Amino acid sequence: MYRLAQKHAATFIAQAEDAAGDDLPQFLKDEFDAFLDCGILAPGLLRLRCGDCGHDKLSAFNCKRRGFCPTCGARRLRRRRLVWWTTSSPVCRHASE
Repeated sequence: MYRLAQKHAATFIAQAEDAAGDDLPQFLKDEFDAFLDCGILAPGLLRLRCGDCGHDKLSAFNCKRRGFCPTCGARRLRRRRLVWWTTSSPVCRHASE
């Protein structure tokens, strides 16, 4: 999906604006831009370094959007499901035995 959006986003936006006869809303353009930058090291990253061995790990920033990005949308869904499960599911009496 990323390669498809990367290759055709500008064309899609231009054709949609031509068909509508007006500019697309800015939030929609921002969704495309955020999706294309999500998980890429160039726009921003976090460097994690082990204090013991000095091993580095790079972690790319993500867009944290839920409208278009499947990775961030799934992450948000998992987090919400975990909160729901831990707060609303009954505690099994056998778990403490």
